[in-house]
Amino acid sequence: MVRVLVDGDFVLSDSFAILMYLEDKVDPQNALLPVNINRKFLNLQVANVVTSSIQPLHMLDMLKVIEKSFGLEEKLLWTQAQHIIEKG
Repeated sequence: MVRVLVDGDFVLSDSFAILMYLEDKVDPQNALLPVNINRKFLNLQVANVVTSSIQPLHMLDMLKVIEKSFGLEEKLLWTQAQHIIEKG
């Protein structure tokens, strides 16, 4: 599933970009992120880790593409990286 935001002629398809766009577009009294700057950027840090660091590693379709394009050994390396991330 690909998330898409359409605002008139403007289209965004990245979850993190959508979050930032909505944060800047909405009324400050209805902000999506905390007003406290430390909490705000902690939330942004977590959102970035999920969308760009962890999430792609546990997507089965991505592992299938890696195996098809680069072979089983490369897929296994990605699977091992996922284990390390899950372990923390």
